Amino acid sequence: MELLQQRCELFITNKNIIKKTFKLESEEIYAACAAIYTSRGIEADSGDLKKCKKLIDESKGIFSSFRGNMQLASAALLAVSSKPKELLKEVSDIYELLKKYFTGSEYLVQSAFILAEQAYHGDLDDICKRAKGIYKKMKREHPFLTGSEDSVFAITLAMSERDDKELVKDMESCYDALKSGFGNNAVQTVSHILALTDGSSENKASKFRGLYDGLAKSGRKFGKTYDLPVLAGLSATGVSNDRIVSDVLYADSFLDDQKGYGGLFGTSKSTRLMHAALIVSGVYGARGSQIAAIASAAAIIAAEQAMMAAIIASTAAATAANTSN
Repeated sequence: MELLQQRCELFITNKNIIKKTFKLESEEIYAACAAIYTSRGIEADSGDLKKCKKLIDESKGIFSSFRGNMQLASAALLAVSSKPKELLKEVSDIYELLKKYFTGSEYLVQSAFILAEQAYHGDLDDICKRAKGIYKKMKREHPFLTGSEDSVFAITLAMSERDDKELVKDMESCYDALKSGFGNNAVQTVSHILALTDGSSENKASKFRGLYDGLAKSGRKFGKTYDLPVLAGLSATGVSNDRIVSDVLYADSFLDDQKGYGGLFGTSKSTRLMHAALIVSGVYGARGSQIAAIASAAAIIAAEQAMMAAIIASTAAATAANTSN
């Protein structure tokens, strides 16, 4: 509990530093960036973050996907690395390789960061080919639900040792078990994350639904849209639902006392709860091999990326709406 308390405090510190440094971003961008720092136990440095954002500005054209809605998150990922310039070069190279198989997008930038962060040492071209094949299978199963944001998960799943047929079967089984009661798009993303981990589809879906219901019974109702992948990441860690619920409630209560979260004009309760879940995800990931032994670390990363993807999608939708008015 001491580590969780420290991470709660660090999350608020980081969020405030980032918000003070960059004043015109969305609350979700601030939370996503704060989570990147906090999950690594690092306090944000405004100077380093500015330098990394400038590094992207100077090395990428104005229309580059690296300079879209998620640029600040990309800058944060560079800032927490020991060699930002080298990492940006590596991510850029991976991104160009991915573009041989997928349409260039901000989602693909985040996918490149995932591959770089996982330090995959196999043939990246083979991973990209496999990811494209998995994506096509996703599209075949759900032609109207599958979009460019799913490339993130196709690429993450392509690093799995399980064969494609088994992965797709697992995803579909999880989807079928959870589609009642949740939105189809969110459930598809959840099924991708659950497929990253071992165990039967029935047990994984049951654990996820039990976690959602456990929070609801405790008076905390989790959102049913882009929030759900964060909960799926927690569900996939192998930690008991009782422990997860207890830790998320603790973090949520902490946030409730912080400026911008509590009160009539604070962040919505469901968003606050999702931020609490993000903090807890980072704590579990910080346990290193203990957690890695019972779950895939990629599940936490995928959950974080899912929130980023949702930010991109919601921003694009808002822009489209404003344009039509």
